[in-house]
Amino acid sequence: MDLTSISFILESFLVEISNAGDIWSINYLANRAIQNKDFDNAYKWYFEGDKLDDQESAYQLGLLYYNGNGIKQDFKESYLKFEKAALTGHSDSQFYIGKFHHFGNGSYFGSPVKKDFFKALEWYTLSSNQKNNKAQNNIGILYYVGDGDSTYKGFKVEVKKSLDWFKNAVE
Repeated sequence: MDLTSISFILESFLVEISNAGDIWSINYLANRAIQNKDFDNAYKWYFEGDKLDDQESAYQLGLLYYNGNGIKQDFKESYLKFEKAALTGHSDSQFYIGKFHHFGNGSYFGSPVKKDFFKALEWYTLSSNQKNNKAQNNIGILYYVGDGDSTYKGFKVEVKKSLDWFKNAVE
């Protein structure tokens, strides 16, 4: 039996057990589809995983909607998928929820949330507690820039804190 035949048999087996609800196989097939830039199949498999409440599948669907890969870009749907995974403790999803609050609907046309640095900090902190360096970096940015309002009604600039967070992000 040649390598092509073995590959075909393996793929058929993975599809069969994925259809039976095996999360590992679902994610394997979806991730392989992403690597091959086959976003239709990636969406199909991540959607199946999401129906089974798999947090990685919900996160990956959030990314597909966020970037508009294979589907129409939709920040509301992206936010909902990230939120679903974030509420179960998925670090990268928590980061993206923080990012939505950090930049608000001024940056994301159709975003379901307004800019709120305090909510961004809450979500970034949850993600940062899991050693997510992107979240740590963005906390540093929040403290470095503040809310940009000269009255400082909201988030104040704290350069020392900012530098500490930037150091955490690169360690």
